[in-house]
Amino acid sequence: MDSARKPRSKPFTLLYDIPALIGSLFFLLAGLAYLTLIGIENDEALFAGAFLKPYGEAYTVWIGHSRIPLMVMSYIGTLKAWLYRPLMRLFGTSPTVLRVPMLLAGAASGQTVDFLATTGALDLQTPLDFAGTIAGFAGSDTIDLLKTAATGLSYSGGTLTVLDQSATVATLRFSGSYTQSDFALTSDGHGGALIKFV
Repeated sequence: MDSARKPRSKPFTLLYDIPALIGSLFFLLAGLAYLTLIGIENDEALFAGAFLKPYGEAYTVWIGHSRIPLMVMSYIGTLKAWLYRPLMRLFGTSPTVLRVPMLLAGAASGQTVDFLATTGALDLQTPLDFAGTIAGFAGSDTIDLLKTAATGLSYSGGTLTVLDQSATVATLRFSGSYTQSDFALTSDGHGGALIKFV
């Protein structure tokens, strides 16, 4: 097959984009409907101990008279606390303040990776968790499933399923017109699998 970039028709691209947008909108609206009906769980609010009294941080640095929390526990940092601190100052503490940012992040996570050139590379650390759509895969583009061995693949209905023996190690959704013969699977030379456009 010719390795030149395949033109993507707008209706075919919309065939994949519209359901993703509808799914993200449903996720957001369903989450908002139940947002305040469930109490705050301990794990959900654990990060707040870095800034709310009684302080619950494990590691703190003092710079002058300022207390800078670094760790909530020996294995939990305070990045989320630093991100939420301005929200809590503006809006107080409530299930809404705790959950709306996570709902928005979840609704926005239906990402699309678009190969804009014919020599692009997509590295996936945890390929089984990748939930986005891949568009414009052509030419010398590659997808590296880092530290993930694979022995075979199959393509059907816009989805490339990558297998290691009989176990599924990746399910990748593509936007565009492809067939199974468009994909080749090789080793990346570092314990992972490399998917190439052919």
